[in-house]
Amino acid sequence: MDSLRLAADSTPLLDTVTTASSSGWSASSSAMATSHGFCGFGMAPPGLGTILAIFAGLFGFIALVWIFAGWVGWKIFAKAGKPGLAALIPGHNTVVALEIAGRPLWWALLTFVPFVNLVVFVVVSFDLAKRFGKGTGFGFGLLFLGFLFYPILAFGSATYHPDDTSSARP
Repeated sequence: MDSLRLAADSTPLLDTVTTASSSGWSASSSAMATSHGFCGFGMAPPGLGTILAIFAGLFGFIALVWIFAGWVGWKIFAKAGKPGLAALIPGHNTVVALEIAGRPLWWALLTFVPFVNLVVFVVVSFDLAKRFGKGTGFGFGLLFLGFLFYPILAFGSATYHPDDTSSARP
């Protein structure tokens, strides 16, 4: 077959010439197709309105996630006897979280050191679980599935134990 054609269009999509060579048959492209719509799918490119709607939807979703995360942080801080507004202030919320977890405040500086900040996050996750009377499994939940376990901590029946870290269940 020398050329392939669309059913509704008579423009050739691909013309090939098949020749015999010493190593066997080979096909060479003599003419590639011209553009048939957006990315070759036969449709028009998205307009500015479509692109803006997509970005507005993404922005709205991200804003809702941030609002929910702030609400969850507020509730956790309030359970620990700290001002909920502190959860909304960048940097200050790290200091307050360290206070709740029972770690020294200078650890806030460690959050600026690459890779060390990951260790701080791991330790604080487990300390938060202990301070709220939860076990190591819940600490792993805070660490790996925080989007589920932090709301459980915030809206569940967990109570804050500032000095009693031995009350954690296994």
